[in-house]
Amino acid sequence: MSIPKINNNQIFEPRLQILHEQMDPVLKMLYNLAKPDQVFLSFWNDGYSQVYNQETGFYQTEDFDCQQLEKKFKSLFSEVIFVPNARLHTLIQDIKLFSNSGSSSNVFLLPLINAKDNRIGVLGLNMADEGAFDFEQIVHQIESVGQHIVSIYDNLLGKSSASYTHKVNFDQMPASFLNFSITKNAELLDCHFSKHLIRKHPAFLNFSGNSMEMLEPLLQMELTAFTKMLLKSNTDQSIEYVYPYLVENQDKKYFLIKIHASLTHDGIYQCLAIIDDISIHRKYNTTLDQILFDISHVMRRPVVSMKGLTNLIDLNEFDRNEIYEIASKIKIVSDEMEDYIRAMFKIYEAKQEAEYHV
Repeated sequence: MSIPKINNNQIFEPRLQILHEQMDPVLKMLYNLAKPDQVFLSFWNDGYSQVYNQETGFYQTEDFDCQQLEKKFKSLFSEVIFVPNARLHTLIQDIKLFSNSGSSSNVFLLPLINAKDNRIGVLGLNMADEGAFDFEQIVHQIESVGQHIVSIYDNLLGKSSASYTHKVNFDQMPASFLNFSITKNAELLDCHFSKHLIRKHPAFLNFSGNSMEMLEPLLQMELTAFTKMLLKSNTDQSIEYVYPYLVENQDKKYFLIKIHASLTHDGIYQCLAIIDDISIHRKYNTTLDQILFDISHVMRRPVVSMKGLTNLIDLNEFDRNEIYEIASKIKIVSDEMEDYIRAMFKIYEAKQEAEYHV
């Protein structure tokens, strides 16, 4: 298992802290799903705006003015708006956050509307035009996450943070997610898995329906040890590590788990995690390591032999027959090298077909 990596987030304004505790994990979830340049969220009635990208993490910017956003989007329908050119589109061309982006940047916007049909904010992302992306899937992801955000926001208005459990429904998400709540005493309060995770992770082969029993196999860590790791910091944190999982009558699988933990005011950690099967990447890296070994060791011998033979050639000391003899030996070595390269190619081609089901 690799050593978990912990990064503490910055501390935000106290009056907005509860919004960050609830919304930041969801923004990171949307970022991991859609793979955009950045995601953003704003609730204009609260003066709340948040931008996230992998390079800078979460940050607040004056370029994302809440009053300006309310003026622009408060009368729009709750449908995803696609802006193919952020600099030229009349809807957003004078908003600095978008005018600073590239000329080919694609913007997806979703006005957020609560149960009372009030426009409360906007959710969206910037997607570079260089790489191909699935338009319909991104729209579906933004709509689904937007529904969760509105639900969380409505609950925050009617409930205190102490009674809120931060349970988000990921059933329709096309990724392996789980979220759970745990106290500082390693007491598990709730646990929920996406349908995609249940289908894809081998830990669910004999799933009895008891969510509480599944968390330790998914974390590959006892809850007491996991909680001790969380206690190293009193702020929000991100944890990432890789673990192997042995499947009966199959090759060992490897999983990467990324967890975001938010500490609430009542001492409860709200945890949101994504789990990726990286087994094929491990096999690919193992094959590359073997190729490098073969090149540096097996192929080195004929190369050294050929260099030694060429170093012997001195036109002032060898007659024509001796040069012909050395040349014939060089041909033998070069033929041997060519035969080995062809054999090595066939071996790795067969391995690729077997491991990756090409």
